[in-house]
Amino acid sequence: MKKIMIIEDLKLHQRKIKDIILELGPQVSADFAYGVKAVDYILKENNSPDLIIIDIILKGEINGYQVAKKISSETNIPFIILSSCKDEIEDFEASVYLNKPFSSQELKNNIELALYKYDIYKKMLKN
Repeated sequence: MKKIMIIEDLKLHQRKIKDIILELGPQVSADFAYGVKAVDYILKENNSPDLIIIDIILKGEINGYQVAKKISSETNIPFIILSSCKDEIEDFEASVYLNKPFSSQELKNNIELALYKYDIYKKMLKN
C-alpha cells in the first residue's frame, strides 16, 4: 500500500488532504505542522513514504522549501508543494506545484500523477 506524508501547518488543511488521500486508497503515513519534526521522521527515524505533500508555510523555524531540500538531499521521495502565492515558488524540482485553493479533484489527479511517475522512476533504477 502506498504511503503519503503530509506537512501542513493548518489542521483544517491537513484534514482536507487526508480525506482526499483516503478516498484514493493510499494511507497517510504521518502528518506534521513543523518541518523539523518531518525531517527527523524521515532522515533520523528512516521512514520513507512514497510521496510527501508539503505546504510552503509551516510552523517553526524552517519553511517547506528548506524541509524539501533537506529531505531530497538524502532521498528520492517525490513532493507535491502547496503554495498560496506564486511569488513563493523557488528553485526546487518538485513533482507538482499546486496553488491554493485547489479542488479535491486537482489534488487527486496530482497525487496519482506523482505516484505514477515515482513508480516509473523506481522501475528504471531496478533496470
